[in-house]
This record gives sequence, structure tokens and C-alpha cells, in this order.
Amino acid sequence: MRPYVNIGTVMHVVEQQIVDKIRSLSDEEQADVLRYVEHVLKRHGRPATLGERLMQIVADVPEEVWDRVPSDGSEQHDHYIYGTRKR
Repeated sequence: MRPYVNIGTVMHVVEQQIVDKIRSLSDEEQADVLRYVEHVLKRHGRPATLGERLMQIVADVPEEVWDRVPSDGSEQHDHYIYGTRKR
């Protein structure tokens, strides 16, 4: 009979070991670790949520483009999409 191993307890111990090691690093080294983990998650992690993907797209839009976006776009969407008269 195999001995019972609580995987949750094992994972907690591993997580704590990782945190302890990261805390011993300099701020710059911690930033490097964070970038590496984010890179790994993008390659192998869960797919980005719709909100995360939208935030990535929005972050890449230059400020001068946002300056041209109409402030009443949601209220006057028919005008901007179909060319109807504004209400």
C-alpha cells in the first residue's frame, strides 16, 4: 500500500521554498525572475483572458490615436458606424 501524500501540503512547501529564495534576491534579480515567470506563463500557461488581451491591445495604442477617439462614441455609435445623424 502506498503511503498517503497530501499534494496540497507538498505544493505549499514548494511554494514557500520558492518565496524564501526569491526574497533573498535583490530587487533587480526579483524583477528578472518575474519577467521570466511571465514569459513562461505566456508560452505554457493558461490562455490570456479577454480582459487581459484587450488591455494588451489598448496598451499598444499610441496616445495620439486615443486623442482622436470621439468622447460620445458610445452614445452616438450609429453615427460613427453607419453615418446616421447624431441624436
